[in-house]
Amino acid sequence: MGKLGFFTDKEFYRKLLKLGLPIALQQLLYSVFGVVDTAMIAQLGADSTAGVGAASSWYFYLIVISLGLIAATSSLVAQYWGIKDFFNIRRTTGFSLVIAMSFALLFTVVVQIIPELMIKAFTSDAAMISEGTKYLKVLSLGFVLWTFNFVFSTALKSTECVRIPLFSSMASIVANVFLNWVFIFGNLGAPEMGVEGAALGTIISFALNTVIMLAAVKITKHRIVKNLKHYFAWTKDFLKKFTKIMTPAVVNEIIWVSGYLMYSVVLGRYGNVNFGSFTIYRQVESMFFTFFIGLSSACSILIGKELGRGEVEKGWNYSVKNLVLAPILAVILGIIMVLTRYPVLNLMRIPDPEMIAMSAKLLVFYAIASPIRVIPFMTIVGIFRSGGDTKTGLLVDTLNVWFVGVPMTFIAGFVLKAPFEWVFLAMFTEDIFKSIFCIVIFIRKKWLNQLTHDSEVFTKGLKQVD
Repeated sequence: MGKLGFFTDKEFYRKLLKLGLPIALQQLLYSVFGVVDTAMIAQLGADSTAGVGAASSWYFYLIVISLGLIAATSSLVAQYWGIKDFFNIRRTTGFSLVIAMSFALLFTVVVQIIPELMIKAFTSDAAMISEGTKYLKVLSLGFVLWTFNFVFSTALKSTECVRIPLFSSMASIVANVFLNWVFIFGNLGAPEMGVEGAALGTIISFALNTVIMLAAVKITKHRIVKNLKHYFAWTKDFLKKFTKIMTPAVVNEIIWVSGYLMYSVVLGRYGNVNFGSFTIYRQVESMFFTFFIGLSSACSILIGKELGRGEVEKGWNYSVKNLVLAPILAVILGIIMVLTRYPVLNLMRIPDPEMIAMSAKLLVFYAIASPIRVIPFMTIVGIFRSGGDTKTGLLVDTLNVWFVGVPMTFIAGFVLKAPFEWVFLAMFTEDIFKSIFCIVIFIRKKWLNQLTHDSEVFTKGLKQVD
């Protein structure tokens, strides 16, 4: 620890806080909104809460696939940022936007055609299907906008521009809470739309986020939009490098999220109260997990920036520090989660005491498991991908999700008919083996790759490329 400067490297911690805190705050705001949104919907009853939870699983599917699609965005932009190659930053951002938004459009079309069938994947309850279908159909109309915001803000953050995404998100979240209050309950003369009102408010907030973010980028004259022609300056070699990083990540996320959906299939068979509790747990858990998103994002940017410069040893030094910090942070946040679980749940004004009790129990289980769970997340998303290594995550998730987690959960739920909370715990079995795999791969250092050799900074000896 002494040689790594774990306790003495003030520069590292200053950079980590400067990047990590705004990113974590942005994600925390989204999560707080999710809790507020869930609290509003919970007042409509267990059917609405569970139905929106099922619909949100498909929205989560879009989010996770988008994470795979932009794996190359974050790693390449961060590395090119390290050498100030704005030409490659722009064309990486442009191609990422085209790919991700095309997928979002296709996903929207599918939702509009078979929304009811998609909700039926989680339940046979007619009321839950009805509420989930209504919510998903409306929400899907904003998927393309959300994808643009997600990809463009990722590119901005990878250039260490974290304030614009933060402030645009803050404005959109405040608007979302207000609009949900208006449309869900029919306030200020608006029609009472229930779950459809929640979805409509979310779409409008997506649009507001887009407008504010683009206006701020234009006003501050950020170089990412200096020459829009560069967004489409794709060459065969560039596309090959991009897809080499992106493809394993996309497959990885599909495999992982498909496994996650399988968990929801099992849990959804335990009734609306239990699945509604799981929906509430996810919202509260996401508030705490935002800190790990901030840590992993800052980690990926800092490591990628050093690797892009060819400072491999410094990248390794930063990665070790981040991997040690993650479980320590998990223990601290886990204790806070256990101590505050009932006050947080009471703030959500959940009408069903059974849902409150079960949600509280699930949060305790998560707090205990989180120091192990964060290790695969930090290594796969925050560390390995900073060096363009997306194949490791594909291998680790495929083996552990589909050969450990999913079978254990199905056996617990459908064969043993175990209580709901024990089926929930069975999902975490995958993380034990994933952590071992990831630590071994991390130590081997094969993920430490510089991706910027093709830049004119190196080929022509330029100080930067505009």
